[in-house]
Amino acid sequence: MSATTSPRSIDLVLVDDHTIFRSALRRVLEDTGHRVVGEAANGADAIDEALRHRSAIVVMDVSMPGVDGIEATRSIVDADSRIKVLVLTMHSERRVLEDALRVGARGYCTKSSAPDELVSLIGRVAAGDVAISADMIARDTPTRADDARTSPLSDREVEVLALVARGLDNTDIAAALFISARTVKNHLSSIYSKLDVDDKTKALVKALRLGIVEIE
Repeated sequence: MSATTSPRSIDLVLVDDHTIFRSALRRVLEDTGHRVVGEAANGADAIDEALRHRSAIVVMDVSMPGVDGIEATRSIVDADSRIKVLVLTMHSERRVLEDALRVGARGYCTKSSAPDELVSLIGRVAAGDVAISADMIARDTPTRADDARTSPLSDREVEVLALVARGLDNTDIAAALFISARTVKNHLSSIYSKLDVDDKTKALVKALRLGIVEIE
């Protein structure tokens, strides 16, 4: 399956302990116009490569010998919070997603996702958004009855946060909900205040734990 050509080239560091998979991934991403500037087969080497290529997005596996992808992501973000990590993994458990976001990952994609979706998520992360593959986000996104009684967010705020989780930026959220980008920004400010957080990643982590955003 081919991937859609990216509108601009993004430097990438690929981290996966399976050489064949890493090589195939490199071909797919380079075919879209991206540039792979570094590779690593374990978490320790991933940290070195990420800090060597600080402007690159790190595409990070989770299950690796020695330092795993979660700990490597934590170390990378702690060393330089400007480095953006997108986790690419076989794990579809909500716990792993929460762990990845909690330590600073800006994106999460399962290996069962289509190449086109991975390319799109990389673009979203490069633009500064939090991006999660569609198979990790429930399609209907309503809160459960029990959660609705305890959620501090309004129905509209839940809709906004669910679209954030799907990788939409403020402009796309505005278009999807037929509201202005300024209104989206106001909703996000309200969400941050109600959840006692200061950015989209922390808001998503807390919303996942509260069951406000559903994961399949």
